[in-house]
Amino acid sequence: MPSGNQSTRLSPGATIWCTDGRAGSLSDLGIDPLGGELTHIVVEPTGPYHQLRLVPVWMLAPSTDGPKVSLDEAHFRQLQRVLESDFVRVDTPRELAADGWSVRFSTCLSDAHFTDTTNAPSSADAVPLDEFAIRRGALVLSPTGKVMGTVVGFLVRNDKITALVIRTKRRRDVSAPLSLVRGDPGDVVVLGCDPANLRSYQ
Repeated sequence: MPSGNQSTRLSPGATIWCTDGRAGSLSDLGIDPLGGELTHIVVEPTGPYHQLRLVPVWMLAPSTDGPKVSLDEAHFRQLQRVLESDFVRVDTPRELAADGWSVRFSTCLSDAHFTDTTNAPSSADAVPLDEFAIRRGALVLSPTGKVMGTVVGFLVRNDKITALVIRTKRRRDVSAPLSLVRGDPGDVVVLGCDPANLRSYQ
């Protein structure tokens, strides 16, 4: 990362380098919506492997050529692939904590995490952020297989997911506690309630 009072610019389309050559071009930025910090950059690789890669910002350092990832190309290719649909697009915070990087993006990508401000007691069903498997966009079904909506976000308290934010078929957002989730969720989430019960949640 940049040191002292110097800053290195992160601009759309900027060339990102590996330790042994060109990694690709800077496509987007990822931020922590709760802490307001730059956490990742999104890189579109060169060559035949065009799926976007998510690069932790701590792997990034300035060089005479431009921002450089502290990996060779082979290991860069193994970084997490990313789809924009996994995130929500937000305006780049004016006071973004970028740790010396000069950001030139008007919008960026954010995890769909929202602070849980409810008065509900802490639940044993809460799951640490790094262990959570349900993805934004997952289809939500009732126990009988009726489509009730899609997952659009998550409530977070003390670094744990406490509830799903679900957009119902009537375009209303409700928060469903994790205790409602049945089975092993993946691209489809089954809840232990029917549509009428789901609409009763705030």
